Amino acid sequence: MNTREGAHDIQMAHKFRRGRKFAYREIRDCPFISFEEAASKLERICIHCEGEILVKSGDRVKIGTPLSEKGGFTRHSSVSGIVNKVERGEVLIENDKKNEREAELPFGIKTGKTLNELDAELLIKTVASAGIIESDSDCKTHVLLEQSYKKAKTLVINAVCTEESDAVPVYLVTHFAEQITAAMKIIMSALGIKQGVIALSKRSREAYEKLMRITEQSDMIRCERLSDKYPQQNPYLIVYALSGMELSPLSSCADAGYLVLSALSCFDIYRLFAQGRSSCTDIVSVAKSGKETFLCELPKGVSADDLKMLFDLRGELTFSSPLCKLSINDLGFARLSRISEAFAPVIGTGVCSRCGECDALCPMYLVVSEFADGGMAPYEKNNAMICIECGLCEEYCPAHIPLLSRIRAEKASDIGR
Repeated sequence: MNTREGAHDIQMAHKFRRGRKFAYREIRDCPFISFEEAASKLERICIHCEGEILVKSGDRVKIGTPLSEKGGFTRHSSVSGIVNKVERGEVLIENDKKNEREAELPFGIKTGKTLNELDAELLIKTVASAGIIESDSDCKTHVLLEQSYKKAKTLVINAVCTEESDAVPVYLVTHFAEQITAAMKIIMSALGIKQGVIALSKRSREAYEKLMRITEQSDMIRCERLSDKYPQQNPYLIVYALSGMELSPLSSCADAGYLVLSALSCFDIYRLFAQGRSSCTDIVSVAKSGKETFLCELPKGVSADDLKMLFDLRGELTFSSPLCKLSINDLGFARLSRISEAFAPVIGTGVCSRCGECDALCPMYLVVSEFADGGMAPYEKNNAMICIECGLCEEYCPAHIPLLSRIRAEKASDIGR
């Protein structure tokens, strides 16, 4: 953890308090495509598995059938049907469109224990076996829980939206506020965490008002409304916004006493303990032409071509953060870099998603995202000359923006001046 003294204090104050503001449009009552409707249009699903494969070609599977297991983390089928092929860690399932599910038993009935008997070890083991991952990253949720045990003092549910087409977190905390807060209490009780925070965008008024009515009687859970003027879906930036502490890329949120989970993984944890459901779906938002936004509960393993068909996309897609997860990668969904160019015209075009990865990774504390729009950085204190050209920002940029060449161009212009 970096305490940031002297020059770093000045730069970080500039970095977060003078960031550019976003055009913002609060999305309400956008069309919702149910899991059943989406699954009925899919012919097959290809799910990347890790560790021991538990099925073979010709096996019949249902929604929730375990496909693979590694270190306690289990991947489940997201559709019902017949396993067509198992090859190089990928399981191809022909969808019979019957949506048959494995038996789902609430935690208490399944284990014979009450939630009061749930300790940290059992929580971590149960979440791992359900295959829950963070919706805004590639991280497995049980790993974060394990890292945070005996370290975290505050649980933060990240429901911040900075792009106008990203409606998922607000949708969840608005329509499932009771379930989100119930899951928070389960996690806090098991890990011994005394304080919970639901972090919202400052402009998410409807969600904030509803959550305030639910949490006003609680001494343990509160709502915080954060500014929209810089990318805050990055957990490190959430911690900074709430506490003023900056974390180095080599540390974790737990080092600062925080456990940061996405709203969707928190909702998955509720469904796991209350309904016995493993993590087989993801709720995403897709915007067409920046005008119409859809919410959809999709089976995990949906391909880019499937999405083009489901949403009738013809290259007019507007980029939003949830799109990063809609193509297959090692955890079932991909970052933007894995989405085919035919589907996502944003790749290579320099469209910044404001994910904040470049800012979080920069070892010199540059506001790298200021270079993402192609122009020169607008603030004097964002000095490109201190860049050591390590290339981390460009390597990990999900939109493949040529950040390093833009920083070099800024350096050359500084020398010319």
